[in-house]
Amino acid sequence: MRASAGSSFRVPSLLQTFGSLTTVANQADLVGGTTFKPSITVGNPNLRPESADNVNFGLSWIPQEGPLEGLSVDLDWYDYEYTDIITRQSSSTLLAEDNAAISAYVAANPGTSLADASRLAARNFNQIIRNSSGILLRILPNFANANSADISGLDANIAYRFDNDWGNWRIGLQAAWIETFDVEVPNSGGGVTVFDGVGSYNSTNPVARPLPEFKINGTLSWSKDNHRVFALVRWVDEIESDVPAGTRGFFAATARLAGNHSVANDLADTVIEDMTTVDLQYNYSFGETSFLSDASLAVFKFS
Repeated sequence: MRASAGSSFRVPSLLQTFGSLTTVANQADLVGGTTFKPSITVGNPNLRPESADNVNFGLSWIPQEGPLEGLSVDLDWYDYEYTDIITRQSSSTLLAEDNAAISAYVAANPGTSLADASRLAARNFNQIIRNSSGILLRILPNFANANSADISGLDANIAYRFDNDWGNWRIGLQAAWIETFDVEVPNSGGGVTVFDGVGSYNSTNPVARPLPEFKINGTLSWSKDNHRVFALVRWVDEIESDVPAGTRGFFAATARLAGNHSVANDLADTVIEDMTTVDLQYNYSFGETSFLSDASLAVFKFS
């Protein structure tokens, strides 16, 4: 059995403190529609170092005799608690909050045009820059310290080796389960937004990447004489897509125009389905066979 605990910190980079960063992404604007717009960020000299406390517990078990000889089990549970995470604000989130403010103003003042609402609504004028018609020109996300993040999960690695008259065998299973990925970040309204990152694409989460709750790999290896076969099956859990509907619609239309109706249909809903792939490899070693000495032939199959 094993256990560890520690703490660490990371200071802002020169880019995050004094530099400038420009990216271009597809944005779903309420007024101007879906199009590519720039997001421009300048360094923030007031950033604080981020810090983390972490705890890990694990065990390894390898029976030395009996029917389970050849088995190996590794289990590891982890928990990380971050504070003052250094991140770049999500352009999609800033724009969504701005669109919501404009929509609320129109709802409260029937007959108001979107252009007028973009001038009159109590929206984020400092970071969402629009022209006189209310159409988005650019977004100015800041480098900022997110409030906190709590991340925990379990990793497992199990293998079993055995020999019999048909050859040498190895069966393996590797699995990862993310229990928690909660992120708290300040929003443009002065409050705090809490993101649950598990099982989400996290397009609006400034900290997390796409995070399926479960990922499992299964392996099977067999060898006898000059022959060897290896199979790998990968399974990735489904995730909810929080990509804005306008952006999803843009890419769905693009895929449909290209004739890829399957991708277009997948982009139409808010779920990215689970995925299974299978890789197969056969290898034949020629051994000490004249001019083919030490040569081998491999055949692959991927899906």
